[in-house]
Amino acid sequence: MKRQLLPLLIMPSILLGSFSLLIFQKGNVTELKAYSEGKLPTTIDLNDSSSDEIRNYYSGLNSLENNERTGTNLLKNLKPILSNGQIYYSYDNNKKIWQMYEITDRDWAKSPANEITYGTYDETTNTITGYVYGSSDSDSKNNPYVHALYNNRNLDNQAKAWGNHNQDGWGINQEHIWAKSHGFDTKGSDGSGGARGDPMHLWAGNGWANHEHSNYFFAYVDKNRSYSDAGEKYQTAYGNLTGYSLTVGGEEKVFEPQDSDKGDIARAIFYMAARYNYYSGSDESPIDGNNPNLILLNDLSENSRTGTSTATSPYGMGLISDLLEWNKLDPVDDYEIHRNNLLFKNYTKNRNPFIDFPQWADLIWGSEVGSKYAAPNLDRINDAGLSVSVNQINLNIDETKEITASTSNNSNITWTISDNTIVELSKTTSSSGEKITVKALKKGSTTITVKAIIDGEELTKSIKVTVTEQAKPNYLLYIAIGGGVILLVIIVIVIYVKGNKKTKKKISSGVKKAIKNYTKSSSGKKSGSSKKKK
Repeated sequence: MKRQLLPLLIMPSILLGSFSLLIFQKGNVTELKAYSEGKLPTTIDLNDSSSDEIRNYYSGLNSLENNERTGTNLLKNLKPILSNGQIYYSYDNNKKIWQMYEITDRDWAKSPANEITYGTYDETTNTITGYVYGSSDSDSKNNPYVHALYNNRNLDNQAKAWGNHNQDGWGINQEHIWAKSHGFDTKGSDGSGGARGDPMHLWAGNGWANHEHSNYFFAYVDKNRSYSDAGEKYQTAYGNLTGYSLTVGGEEKVFEPQDSDKGDIARAIFYMAARYNYYSGSDESPIDGNNPNLILLNDLSENSRTGTSTATSPYGMGLISDLLEWNKLDPVDDYEIHRNNLLFKNYTKNRNPFIDFPQWADLIWGSEVGSKYAAPNLDRINDAGLSVSVNQINLNIDETKEITASTSNNSNITWTISDNTIVELSKTTSSSGEKITVKALKKGSTTITVKAIIDGEELTKSIKVTVTEQAKPNYLLYIAIGGGVILLVIIVIVIYVKGNKKTKKKISSGVKKAIKNYTKSSSGKKSGSSKKKK
């Protein structure tokens, strides 16, 4: 009898522990989901994953047939890799995501690890022990600068994680990059968080811009589309934010973030479509708010369709065409790589494959479906190979700008221009990191293409160039004004010469008065200008 009661006595303590494990098994695939409601780790590994660790994580793809490593089949086969062992933190019932931001979304340049007060940083192992997270909105423990979406990160007065966050103001809040209303508007049956609380797409973001983004698709606002309203350009408390919300066809809206956020957003959305889909036609857990059925779309008419997905009714985000372009416009950077590794090593235990292998997006939604196949044992990690210092250039005629390109193997680089009457280059070949001068010749737009051979494959990068013509002085206006002044002087002289003493005296008095007023006005302006400068 005692042995029969023992499991009943132990079960409550297990359920009240730091997390519970729910295992769903079907066929040869086992999906392990861990729902954590307990404490976040206080020992934090800040080291990035090695190339071998990353390749090993996706090694299950290597043995699959080619057609299973491209298109939606690749999404289907990524899902069990991303979900196996994944740990969730409740989005609704506690502050775990907020606390996590202190580490995952920390601006490590402005708030380096050695500045941590509530915890001990060991430089030799690059780890933190005894870390203490903020416990409330007003708690200032560690209070680091954060790398928030939509903020101008070039300025020093950045919002802080705990010291400055709110729902709709200029502070920081939680941005669901994949809007909850597009597929998981309700909680799952166990209320554990699931997609709602998946930090791979739940980033710290500027509160006002997050509010304005609402649930609109991400897309260019001026991509040869017809908009019925002009919309607005938003500005944060920290500088200009290139974000727009425009009405399309009187109903639909899209949101365009600043260029420095475009790639991060695209890759977070790609992750959601890989982690939460139903291309297998079967699943180890029910399709609900925790485990939605998501797809990517290229149709703005779907923008207003909201709800919770089912196995037969997926919900989507978009636009695919623009997101694929953003993936290349704003390549993976060190911050994004580090955030991915921090989550994997310390919190969620899974990865974003499109940060590790951003080129896979084109194998699923782009032009390379069916012609190239994911090969984690061979593919370049972070698509490292060829990089350029700028993605677009704006010049006036006769202006110049120095740009560079770099290769991972220090190979030579070739430069070409689609229209060499608009700009010219100082060189058409260069070594890695060598400066190239671009000179604007005439008004117009063109594209500079940069090419290099990396691991036997030709890689290309594009730089968009726009040349504008500086406004020229309006000489006709100056001539007209000058002629009018001369004519007026002649008239005054004629009147003065032919006029009587009274008229001459009146004209002389008027001229003296005008000179006096002008001198006084000029003196006042200079004085004010000098005072202002001081």
